[in-house]
Amino acid sequence: MENINPARTFQLPFRQVHLDFHTSEHIPDVGANFSKSQFQEALKLGHVDSITLFAKCHHGLSYFPTKVGRMHPHLKRDLLGEQIEACREIGVHCPIYLSAGIDEWMALNHPEWLVIGKNGAGKEPLAAGWNLLRFNSPYLDVYLHGNGSSDGRGGGTGHQAWHRFPRCG
Repeated sequence: MENINPARTFQLPFRQVHLDFHTSEHIPDVGANFSKSQFQEALKLGHVDSITLFAKCHHGLSYFPTKVGRMHPHLKRDLLGEQIEACREIGVHCPIYLSAGIDEWMALNHPEWLVIGKNGAGKEPLAAGWNLLRFNSPYLDVYLHGNGSSDGRGGGTGHQAWHRFPRCG
């Protein structure tokens, strides 16, 4: 068996948290009570060294100011930016979550991009679940370029580009 150089081995986080944040546009005051110090204290108390932060959820809403998509209508701050800053200050890695292929806002605005089943329809209107978008449609360009650099903030929509923020620590 080949010797493994420990200096070149990827080290997994001790405790990784996925901050699941699919938040409907009907939820008021999103992020209104966010406190950087409380967030940092909770991460320290939980011995968290990596937390996945949401840039854009299945509802198609972003958690930072963007010119490309739609920021959550009840968010009054750059929540993602504040969370990234908080994590960086205490050395916590923060990979960024981008919902891909599931985007209700895009589905409503571009029904021609929906995955259509054998029955000729997408998701049943009253059925639970999410609409799926086709990657062989203009959606893919919107997703890739919308998460690239299009608004002058250096990271595309500010924070979405995983190329800019593969790790925040």
